[in-house]
Amino acid sequence: MRCVLTIAGSDPTGGAGLQRDIETILALDARPLSVVTSITVQSPVRVATARSLGPALVRQQLEALLERFSPHAVKIGLAGSPRAMDAIYQLLDERATRNIVLDPVIRATCGYRLVRGRGIEALRRLFSLATLVTPNLYEAALLTGVDIRDEASMREAAGRLLSAGCRHVLIKGGHLKGDPVDTLFDGERVYRFPSKRITLPDGLLHGTGCILSTAIACHLAAGLPMAEAVDRARSYLLKVLGRRKLMGSL
Repeated sequence: MRCVLTIAGSDPTGGAGLQRDIETILALDARPLSVVTSITVQSPVRVATARSLGPALVRQQLEALLERFSPHAVKIGLAGSPRAMDAIYQLLDERATRNIVLDPVIRATCGYRLVRGRGIEALRRLFSLATLVTPNLYEAALLTGVDIRDEASMREAAGRLLSAGCRHVLIKGGHLKGDPVDTLFDGERVYRFPSKRITLPDGLLHGTGCILSTAIACHLAAGLPMAEAVDRARSYLLKVLGRRKLMGSL
């Protein structure tokens, strides 16, 4: 059975983070492995606080898993403290781990800032290991310094992210005006994934980036090429959002 490893923070609501990643992996017929990097106190609409686990504990979790398993893909979400990110980088680099999807979580949907200062530089270091980086517009702008207002500036930001060493960049365009367009870049080709905007209360949008990046990792683990993996992951996310809209709950 395919194994997909998620390295992420704990969300007690189950709507995002490690818990949502595990649910997504199971739904897409893979075996979840997990490393906890942070503990958060939050509801679907508000983060009260977040605490990173010590780097030694993060390292020990990852070492224990990599001694026994060779994951078919890895999703990295909220990666914890700068020293924890350094430990993650070192271990994944040593093991030449494949199909790494990095969702560069910097702040929560509600606006709570989760990564600051040297954490941004440590996060950038992980780019050199990543098969795919999946920033939203805020994250892409913060990481590149590009004022992203349209698809042309998305391309400019993607070029800068690719120069950091990742192989593909998927910039999520959900915060652009009009219908959203997610755009995948590989340095040579551009793939556009337009969709109709789904309007939901803030609490029901919680965790969409986690679901998408984890679903992509699952499809890469199954051997799909990048563009198809992204397309199928987006279809899965839209189904999840459709169910949320119908049910009105997480």
